[in-house]
Amino acid sequence: MQVSRRNLLVGGGAASLVAPRLPRAAAGSSERRFIFVQALGAWDVTQVFAPVFGSPGIVHQTGCEPSSLGDLSWVDHRERPHVSRFFARFADQTALINGVYVASIAHPSALRLSLTSSLDATQADWATRIGAFSTSDSVTPHLVVGGCYYAGRYGVHVGRGSTSGQLQALDEQIDVAIMALENGVARCVTVGDSLLDYDSHAVNDELQSPLFNSLFLSLETLMDRLAAATSPSGASLADETVVVVLSEMARSPTYNGSNGRDHWPCTSVMIVGSGVAGGRVYGGWDSLMYGQPVDLASGDIAEGGTWLAPEHVGATLLALADVDPADTGLSVGPIGAVLA
Repeated sequence: MQVSRRNLLVGGGAASLVAPRLPRAAAGSSERRFIFVQALGAWDVTQVFAPVFGSPGIVHQTGCEPSSLGDLSWVDHRERPHVSRFFARFADQTALINGVYVASIAHPSALRLSLTSSLDATQADWATRIGAFSTSDSVTPHLVVGGCYYAGRYGVHVGRGSTSGQLQALDEQIDVAIMALENGVARCVTVGDSLLDYDSHAVNDELQSPLFNSLFLSLETLMDRLAAATSPSGASLADETVVVVLSEMARSPTYNGSNGRDHWPCTSVMIVGSGVAGGRVYGGWDSLMYGQPVDLASGDIAEGGTWLAPEHVGATLLALADVDPADTGLSVGPIGAVLA
């Protein structure tokens, strides 16, 4: 199936354009591509990203164990085999950024903050800002697939433009994303678990565990698809694409009275692929699952360092796109250690 800009945006409603609010860059800027994967509803980082054991302030699901490969560490569990399988295959390309403080525990505002660092709904998200700096007028800056860009029940729509209300399974969205990138239709594509919901105020483990297992299986599929696809430049898409995996916020480090977990402002972001200094964790958690200050140059936890927030993640993504964060209105620099 050949995909063109017209039949993606007009021929069926599976995806739609989010228009840029920034001027295009001059020819010669980088054309590294991006796929954003959203896990909407607030994921539980104790399932994967917070291997902090032995603290009464952080309670893991029974059966969880710490696992690591080199300097990359995560939480392993027999119910989530695809998590460890993904890291076993792609650890060297994977950067985990832990302890990112999103200054909200309400879905709409947390989603805006995580994607734009602002509560102003007119502000463009990271993907739209990156896409605006494409050197080709024929490339859609930011393509949103399968209605994933907002959760309808939250009434959230960040960035500019409109999205389709048609929901698709994540693997179907990945198919569209790969076709869009390999055919030069878009520079950035957003996909997500539109049919799933990480908002687990009750029976947290029964809901979150299969969601994470399914998510990482889909991420493995995505990485394999990128490796097999060819970009418009003739290179493998895997050599030119960054995959960003995030949720609008996290969940509490202990259970509530319904064996669920409530909203929590400190979360994780996973960045995989081209230009990423992978194989390690950046930032970290304290004994109560708050973040710790980080030296942006080294990525290490450091007294007197910087408390990570969404704007630092955004600045890092913009730098990976060869865009000066200041040119898009950000006043902070990237986590320099993440840049290979």
